[in-house]
Order: sequence, then C-alpha cells, then structure tokens
Amino acid sequence: MKLFRILFIGIICCLSIQANAQSNDKRAISEIEYAVKQISRICPTYMWDSWKFRDIMYEKESNTVYFVIQLKTKTWKNVNESITLEKMKEQTCWIVENFKEAYESLISGNSLYCDGDFMLYLSVGTLLHKLAMTDVDLQILLLKPDQECLIQKDIPMVVDGKDIDRIFNKE
Repeated sequence: MKLFRILFIGIICCLSIQANAQSNDKRAISEIEYAVKQISRICPTYMWDSWKFRDIMYEKESNTVYFVIQLKTKTWKNVNESITLEKMKEQTCWIVENFKEAYESLISGNSLYCDGDFMLYLSVGTLLHKLAMTDVDLQILLLKPDQECLIQKDIPMVVDGKDIDRIFNKE
C-alpha cells in the first residue's frame, strides 16, 4: 500500500511538472504573439540610417518571428554583389546587436545616439529577451530600397485610378 502511494504521488508530481513546463511554453508563445502584434501596430517606422522596419510577423507553423526591414538607397552599396550565407548571418547578427544596444541604452537612462523610434527599440529589445528564453527562431528579411514586386520584378503590378474606378463602379 505504501509503495502504491509513493508511486501514485511520483506519477502525479511528474504529470504536474510536465503540465507546468507546457504551460510555461504556451505562456511564452502567447507573450511573443502579443509582442509581435503590438510591434506591428507601429510599423512601418524608421530605424538607424533611415532603414525602415516595415513589418513583423510570427508564424506558428515554423515557430519563427520575421522582421521585415527595408534598406535605404545609400546604404545598399553593391546591388549586384553576390551575398554569401556568411555575410547574411553576419548582417543579421549585426542588426540584432544594434537592437540590443539601443534597448540597453534606453533602459539604462542614457540618451539614445541614433535616429529611429524609441518605442520600436524598447519593444523589439523586450521581444528579443523573450526569444532568447524560448526555442522560437528569428529570421530577418532584408528588402532592397526600391519598391519592386518580389515574384516578378520585371513586370510591375500597377493599377491606375481609371482601372480602380472601373472595379469599384462595376455593376
């Protein structure tokens, strides 16, 4: 009887620990979803060097948060240069480090010596801290400075005012 009671209590404890771990994971994901939603409300906004933080998304299926950042013309030096995987990884880490630096500057009370939106830095810094404690990935999508269709860049998708009027007044 004592052995049964010990086994029963042990099973309950294991179930309780497993449920708590799953609950914490769900809570962290919920907090990430909430943070992404709040950050998306201030997009698009400018960052350092007039880069635009265009959008942010969280995709549950891939367990990934996406930052969509559009570069400014003068910072996009070699448009035709082949970019290696290492260069992209380096650039991605550089962006995260800059968000970290701006965030730490904000919370330490020091002045922020860069252009951009302090609310973006505060929100993204908080989100990055949360991401560091989870298994959620971060992927940064860098857009070229121009406004081109990503599916077929040689054929612009343009609808002029006359076409829009025809669509709206179609009977």
